[in-house]
Amino acid sequence: MPLGARILAVADIYDALTSERPYRPAMSREVALSVLERERGAGVAEDCLEALVKVVGEVERPAA
Repeated sequence: MPLGARILAVADIYDALTSERPYRPAMSREVALSVLERERGAGVAEDCLEALVKVVGEVERPAA
């Protein structure tokens, strides 16, 4: 699968998990990342997941 498609797939899953849905509340960042981690290598590209975790961690920390 092309890199761009893998990046979009991981970002889309994260967005779906952390967004409120009519059938369930939004998951926290921690819960969403643990769900993605369980799928690492199977349905989630490892390199893209690592990049997402890094970006999410940077968003959580305020700029110095």
